[in-house]
Amino acid sequence: GPAEAEASGAEVRATAAEERTEALPPSRPGEGRQGDQEEGALAAGLAEGDGGPKPAAAAVGLATKEHEVSTDPSASSVGAPVGSVAGAAELHTATGDRPPAAVEAVDGAGVPPAEAVGVATPLSLAAQLPYNDTDAVQSQYTKTLYYLAQVHGHMKSSDRSALYCAATLYRQLASGKYDLDDWVNNCLQLGGYYAKVHAYGLAMYCHAAAQAVVDRDTAAGAVLGEDIAANLKLATARVYNMRLAASHSKYVEGRELEMHYPDVSYFPDYLRFSGLSTPSPDSFPWGQEALAANFEAARELLNTGMPYFKEALSYYQLDGWVTDHVGIIMDMSNMYRCLAGFEAGPTRAAAMHRCRAQLLEPLSGALNPDHYPGLSRSIDLELAHVYREISDVRELQGGPPAKVAAAAASSAKYYQRFLQSFASSETGAMPDRVDPDNEPYFLMASFGLGRMLHRMRGGASQGGQARGERSFESSVVAAHKHLQWTSEYVKRHGLEGWTQEAQAAEELSELLVEQMRLRAMAAAGRTS
Repeated sequence: GPAEAEASGAEVRATAAEERTEALPPSRPGEGRQGDQEEGALAAGLAEGDGGPKPAAAAVGLATKEHEVSTDPSASSVGAPVGSVAGAAELHTATGDRPPAAVEAVDGAGVPPAEAVGVATPLSLAAQLPYNDTDAVQSQYTKTLYYLAQVHGHMKSSDRSALYCAATLYRQLASGKYDLDDWVNNCLQLGGYYAKVHAYGLAMYCHAAAQAVVDRDTAAGAVLGEDIAANLKLATARVYNMRLAASHSKYVEGRELEMHYPDVSYFPDYLRFSGLSTPSPDSFPWGQEALAANFEAARELLNTGMPYFKEALSYYQLDGWVTDHVGIIMDMSNMYRCLAGFEAGPTRAAAMHRCRAQLLEPLSGALNPDHYPGLSRSIDLELAHVYREISDVRELQGGPPAKVAAAAASSAKYYQRFLQSFASSETGAMPDRVDPDNEPYFLMASFGLGRMLHRMRGGASQGGQARGERSFESSVVAAHKHLQWTSEYVKRHGLEGWTQEAQAAEELSELLVEQMRLRAMAAAGRTS
């Protein structure tokens, strides 16, 4: 229904962050290039908010006796974790000493490419482990941890999957058998998972560990990929973004947040990467301490995170990294949106929303809608929301009607662009029914357009210019037709959750037409 759609719209504007954090930009050049077909519908492309997939309930005692994982590379294979495969014939073995990227499985996504994974028979496994060679045994044990991370990820046991991912990273680091780029990117993704479940102390510790490995290995002559260096900046920025979004959810919207790791006593031993110069875990903010309860603290989160976003943008530019570039801009917009929620002064709040518009407007119309339909729509819908919020703030402030109307007109323009993207390119007609993923956003924008056009009337009536009058009249006629069409759409498809909104839209459209008729009569009286 409309209430759920409005909540979804808030999520669209708030947390693109949460959903994107678990899948940082690809760690290899050539992926995500402009021209690639965008995947997913608008609901996925727009996904924001503190919503998104809910993580599995936290199992804070992950490293208990029942589910203990040995992170010592020299440990005997007898100490294999509960659930590890006993039969050698059931093991999948990856080529080389380094297992595939472990962290990809945290939310159940992805398995190693078929060509990179062979099913080991007892004979082939014995050939790989001649005379119980210690190094070979330990390599297979590390790979087993990786596969357990995959299994638990596909079982939606995200916390357990994270446990095995961390154990894999630990053993790779301790053995010295790892690829720097892969290890760092996977550690950042693990930190992204912890940030998603509001374990910000753990997330920041993972990022500090990744930076420590980079500092140590590059000092020894290793070369860090440019994309991974950008990911370090981006992961750090997104933790601050997510902390600010969570602060907004709790202190502005009044939502309760589940803190899976509320204080440093929950720090798991398997994340104590030995031999690294990392800050103490208790030096990072945990639980409620990671959140901003007032404007000053919220501003500090924005001021700290924003420079990292800007550094990441220097690599993830629009020309070549379309999806990632747009995602970063959306995150930056979200930080200003959340900060505006803490601001009591309408003028300053409107200024923060204008910062969002300045970030987003260069992207509107800049993407090929055939290649990036979801991104193109998300940008226009976000801009429509931005200007609607500016109009709301100015109206509450009791500002000049012309300024209220100007912001409403900008909002209406972007709502219309968004809605028009669903029309047939050949006939210009709307589809009989919009796909289910996009339908709530489509209806929300349809009714939002009507409200913005209704708000525009104040500015147009004061302007008095003939061109402004004609523009307003044409907008009202178009809005009337569209609102009538939307109301019929709701009735035709039996969308009971939208019935009340559709009835209000019909009344509003008739009111707009009546106001236009009265204005025309008044204008005729002035000229007679």
